[in-house]
Amino acid sequence: MNPMFSRRMVLDLEAIVQDKAQKVCKRMQSAIDTGEPCDLHHAFRSVSIDVISDFAFNRSYNLLDSDDLGARFFELTGGVGPAMWVFQQFPFLRELSLSIPAWLAPHLSKPLGKVIELQQECVRQVEDVKESMASGKLSERPTIFSTLLSPDNKPEGYRIPPTEHLKDEAYSVIMAAADTTGNAMTVAAYHVMKDPTIYKRLCHELQSKFPSSDNLPFLELEKLPYLVSAVYTGVGHR
Repeated sequence: MNPMFSRRMVLDLEAIVQDKAQKVCKRMQSAIDTGEPCDLHHAFRSVSIDVISDFAFNRSYNLLDSDDLGARFFELTGGVGPAMWVFQQFPFLRELSLSIPAWLAPHLSKPLGKVIELQQECVRQVEDVKESMASGKLSERPTIFSTLLSPDNKPEGYRIPPTEHLKDEAYSVIMAAADTTGNAMTVAAYHVMKDPTIYKRLCHELQSKFPSSDNLPFLELEKLPYLVSAVYTGVGHR
């Protein structure tokens, strides 16, 4: 999977990231126009999930298009942590939980029900990729799971993993994206807006470089000294 997260591959995905960023900007502008608050807490997390699901399965979850900005989905992923802690301390419960019918799980334990629900969603996603590949309808752009399901350009002896194994990979990819990027953006946004000095300096740098553009290319953004030093490496450096 490493090549799928190379710098070149990430740059190839920029159009997807820009599309999700524009959706957040539109939601924010709409809230400003109506004088209502905007739920950036879930919006930033939804950016991450919408990008990784598009990259993984060629089918974005489109949480940014939902009314709740993905709040229910993150309630789902939020139930995973407590369940994992229990499984770590009592490994036999994991095997027991996997034998429980999916419909029964949420009645026995809400966190367990959310784990099972997310796993079922991952199985559906993997099966969708398989069907698209079999029917020749897969897009030309490689995805994480079309790559794992293809024997091309693989080391000798590579075996295409079964759905059960790929389900675990999908689960890991989605969970890794659920909070990491969203948390980083939330903390950065909070500190930028809390401190007028940081806010004004950052806005000045961005507006000077992009006076009339809604699209901010990553290769240009990473050349901005204050953005890189103050935001990327730790908000608060004045």
